Amino acid sequence: ALESVAVPAMTEPWAQLPVVDEIGLMELKSNHFREAVLRLLDDERPLLGTIRYQREPFCDMVKSQPGVEVVEVSYGNRDALVEMLAARLI
Repeated sequence: ALESVAVPAMTEPWAQLPVVDEIGLMELKSNHFREAVLRLLDDERPLLGTIRYQREPFCDMVKSQPGVEVVEVSYGNRDALVEMLAARLI
């Protein structure tokens, strides 16, 4: 389902705000998924995603890309994140 549903949905050209939930261990096993993430990072559209917190080479590379901002979700900030992210992305 990842490669037949998620990857095509991630790269839909009509999506104004592509969302990737999540870049985790299972998803990283798919080369098609990795390629789709890289295409989204090269795109001019904003991208909203969740990414593995623990260190992993591909995730570390994504986090270090120009324009990528990592916001850690915590108990203390989770309720305010919707408004904060909406203000930045819309």
